[in-house]
Amino acid sequence: MSRPPGAPESEVVVVGVGDDGTIVHASDSVEAVLGWTPERLVGQPLVTVIPRRFRRRHEDGFRRFVSTGNLSLVGRPLRMPARRGDRGEENIELVLSMPSRADAASVIGVIRRVEQSGSAHFRLGNELRQEMAADAPLDAILASCLELLGPQLGAQLGALWVHDPWRDGLRPIATWEARPGLNPGYIAHRNAHGTVDVPPQLTTVFSCGQSRWIDDLLQEEPAVAAWTGGDSPAASCIALVSGAESVGVVELIHPPGHDLTIEGHEALSFLGSELGRLVAGRIRADLEAADRRRVELALQSRGVATWSYRFPSGEMTGDDRLAELYGLEPVRAAAHYERYASLIVPEDRQRTRETATAAIERGERFEFRYRVRRPDGAIVWLEGAGVPLPGPDGQVREITGVCYDVTAEMEARRELEEQARFAALSADVGQAFVRDEPLADKLHRTTYAIVEQLDVAFARVWTLDSANTLVLRASSGLYTHLDGPHSRIPVGEFKIGRIAASLEPHLTNDVVNDPHVSDPEWARREGMRSFAGYPLVVGGRCVGVLAMFARHELPPSTLRALATVADTVAIGIEQSRAAEEVMALYGESHRHAATLEHALRDRAHVAEVLQSSLVPRSLPEVPGFGVHARYRAGVEEVGGDFYDVLLVGGNRWAFLIGDICGRGPEAARLTALARHSLRLAMMLGHNPAEALAALNQALLKSDNDGRFCTAVCGVISELEDGCALVEVGAAGHPAPLMARAEGAIEEVDARGPLLGVLPDATFTQTETRMRPGDTIVVYTDGVVEARRNGAMFGLERLTEVVSQYAGAGAEALVTAVLETVTEFDESASKDDLAILAINRSPTSSG
Repeated sequence: MSRPPGAPESEVVVVGVGDDGTIVHASDSVEAVLGWTPERLVGQPLVTVIPRRFRRRHEDGFRRFVSTGNLSLVGRPLRMPARRGDRGEENIELVLSMPSRADAASVIGVIRRVEQSGSAHFRLGNELRQEMAADAPLDAILASCLELLGPQLGAQLGALWVHDPWRDGLRPIATWEARPGLNPGYIAHRNAHGTVDVPPQLTTVFSCGQSRWIDDLLQEEPAVAAWTGGDSPAASCIALVSGAESVGVVELIHPPGHDLTIEGHEALSFLGSELGRLVAGRIRADLEAADRRRVELALQSRGVATWSYRFPSGEMTGDDRLAELYGLEPVRAAAHYERYASLIVPEDRQRTRETATAAIERGERFEFRYRVRRPDGAIVWLEGAGVPLPGPDGQVREITGVCYDVTAEMEARRELEEQARFAALSADVGQAFVRDEPLADKLHRTTYAIVEQLDVAFARVWTLDSANTLVLRASSGLYTHLDGPHSRIPVGEFKIGRIAASLEPHLTNDVVNDPHVSDPEWARREGMRSFAGYPLVVGGRCVGVLAMFARHELPPSTLRALATVADTVAIGIEQSRAAEEVMALYGESHRHAATLEHALRDRAHVAEVLQSSLVPRSLPEVPGFGVHARYRAGVEEVGGDFYDVLLVGGNRWAFLIGDICGRGPEAARLTALARHSLRLAMMLGHNPAEALAALNQALLKSDNDGRFCTAVCGVISELEDGCALVEVGAAGHPAPLMARAEGAIEEVDARGPLLGVLPDATFTQTETRMRPGDTIVVYTDGVVEARRNGAMFGLERLTEVVSQYAGAGAEALVTAVLETVTEFDESASKDDLAILAINRSPTSSG
């Protein structure tokens, strides 16, 4: 085939292609036009000179020609880009012809270089690339692309659809019309982003990735008639393809009868590939930017700091958040590693350094958690991870990572661990004092529990003898001997004696500089840092001293727990002594039958003393409330009723009342366990349901001989409106009564299973409000079970008395109930009973 007329021979290339798609001939001019030497090009596949984005379409067309012998583009000039030997592109015009059978080639192509200005779609491609490079939102850029495409391809209307991964389908993102306002129906339909149904012809083009020309759009989408006045427009659907992936479709509506030239068909494919590549690149860039922004926002919302450490220079860089975590100015986020390392507390610094060094040697990710002492003295916990980054030579030159503040999490974990230790300490001490063994053994179990649960150096207990001397009865930890200079201490001497004399605790976290410590050199040598000493007081009398030394600081929470333990030990000492007196009286009665009656009277007195130790001698004064309680002992033997009122923090007060089934010393033993376990649980901040669950476990772990317990406990908190919130939990006990100021009586709906019976029992709580003048009343079953002639006093009579005295105050109400019950009760074996009332002051205000 001759070269095109007017074309210089040096600008014309003749190429022959065999049946297998391999180039079998290339004229010498191919080097001047496309930068390939003939020797380098012959033997290569035809797609070598075709840009990658067009290869699949050309391969499909050539395969169809080989199988059918039909080449529709013979003799028609085709303008397209060609791949140069230097990896660039050249705009060419290609004319194909069929050779004679004698030729080795199946197809012969004549290639001529053309100027870019000679190809409308090449110019359009450049303009599209310029639009896609603009710094604007994607929908605005695509709208500009439609304004370029529409006029160039003779269209009147157009829409650009992209693939939406959230809907897994096409979504219109931009529309265009040559004459604005002429076809509002089309524009409105294509702009209905959330509800528009994708036309089937667009779905087909998108699925197969092949552009398509439609002569009559009404045959494909009848709804178009409503937008075009019944005309039958043509349409071009350009598949936007990037590699092997479809990313969208351009829809252009042309006037009826409009036809598309061969070059126009080629332009559709070229523009689809070129614009698809540009759209895909822009979408990827937008998604990557959005991903980066999401990561940044996520890190910011979590308070995460990022850092990098380069070595061997030791340079460390970080964002402003890193400087903030370390307490530095933002401008100092970039500093030498040692500046940051110097702020890590010494106990954590070496361990953290060793962790990072080992990870670098292995080239592995590592995690860390350590404390930082900021320049202002504040201690914070930081947690994070780092990753070694190898350089081109394979050697690690940098570590990058993140860290964030976990101080609140560590503090919460510490508080949970503390509560667990305090609960275990309470259980151990409670168990020690309900065992049937000498007082010295009980005290030894107590000091051992303090050493084990609180990690103190040593703990000791002294008891007061009749000569006003403190006698060392138990010692655990660093020192276990009971002799030596501190085995007997007169009240008022040394710090232990002064604690007993003043009835005030002595606490310090600076033992070495404490003037009350007699041997500061010993304290320095042994590394002692803290001391806590508590008087053991019952009814205003000192019965002993509990003291301990620790090599670490004792926080306020530990000191509060120790104070509660001291109360339990004091009552335990008093109960043990009373029990010893009871046993002595029992022995004396057996040895001296003649004095049995006198011994029984003494026994009743001891029972009364023992019972009185199970309830507080007096109740605290509660601001804004009137509190009063009365207890009536049963006949001869000690019973199982108990009650208490105590401050549990701030303006929150707890109350409790309960009853151990049965009578006698065994009931008294379990009563002491129940009262003090429930009291300690409330002081540790447990709500009523949690406190009852803790008491249930304590009873189950004790040798309760089949006895069970009923109880009610609650927490009262003042509210700003002058009212009070009452949280109440109950376990097998009569429900509390709420006496309103106007006389109405309500039963508080608090229910729960018996204590000490079921290991998996669950307890709930309820809430109610106390208005000024309201009174809550709790009582044991001895109140309603008092009998006369076989009839019980009952809840109805109790309600009548409470209603009558509802506005008279707590003391008057409790006194009236007790007197009424005592007058009613004519039974020979009177049961013990207890009643407690708490009245919200009528003058209380928020």
